Amino acid sequence: MGLLIDGQWHVNDPPPAEDGRYRRTVSTLRNWITSDGEAGPTGRGGFAPERGRYHLVVAMTCPWAHRTVIVRKLKKLEDFVGLSYVAPRRSDQGWIFDEGEWRDELFGCASLHEHYTRSESDFSGRVTVPILWDLQTSRIVSNESADIVRMFNDAFCDVSPIRLPISTPQANAPKSMPGTSGSTAA
Repeated sequence: MGLLIDGQWHVNDPPPAEDGRYRRTVSTLRNWITSDGEAGPTGRGGFAPERGRYHLVVAMTCPWAHRTVIVRKLKKLEDFVGLSYVAPRRSDQGWIFDEGEWRDELFGCASLHEHYTRSESDFSGRVTVPILWDLQTSRIVSNESADIVRMFNDAFCDVSPIRLPISTPQANAPKSMPGTSGSTAA
């Protein structure tokens, strides 16, 4: 899959974890769009909800990215947040764009890692989808799907009266079952 180290693309992955399990990396670009443009729980401020200011880049094959598309549609934010797709496959350059419906509508880039280095020239880490791009500052606001979903639901309340019952990580934590001592195991 490859990764960026100090802004340079590296085709080879680091060695896998000892147990061989897939572990999604922690998202590092975690700024927030807030209703008043102030800083959110992480990152810097300056991201207010404005029509046409943001663009979402996703892969149809990524379930984490797909949920951002669903919330964008349910909240009717199409006029506020543009949308484009990387190709539904990766190459030695990671997530890629190509001609037709998979073209890069923002910059005409061949691969998504170019967006990351446009945003932060010395970025180090995995190049993941989704990304929420700020057209005004030419930066990635966030590459964390759960945060993007919450931003769409909370920051755009003035323009989209639809309020979705989106759970927080705490709400998704296992609950104890009646007659047990905190364990959900049978």
